[in-house]
Amino acid sequence: MSIETVVIKIKKAVSEVTDVTIAEMEGKSRKRDIVEARHVSMYFIKLKLPGLALVKLGKMFGGRDHSSVIHAIESVFNLKEVDWRMKEVYKHVEAKLATVYLPKYTKQHCQELIGFEL
Repeated sequence: MSIETVVIKIKKAVSEVTDVTIAEMEGKSRKRDIVEARHVSMYFIKLKLPGLALVKLGKMFGGRDHSSVIHAIESVFNLKEVDWRMKEVYKHVEAKLATVYLPKYTKQHCQELIGFEL
């Protein structure tokens, strides 16, 4: 399974749970529901593809920089424990992804799949 396939499956799962389109997640909107969906997507992508560079991940979401990706990942990591809304979204996306085979790639696998160093 390619990195692109994993990313698309995660974005679709988040889209289905949050009712935010993939286009909205990849866009520039700063509406709360769209931002949360974008953050959850980034979090799960980094979780499933730990070798993927933060810059590459940011480019998959409208050209965001690495610091935006770090903020997104940290936000979900912290909020999923204390915010009931984030906890529910996280739980439902996690359950949806559990039914889909998503291998956990190492940094070396990611480099081999995309053909250049991350």
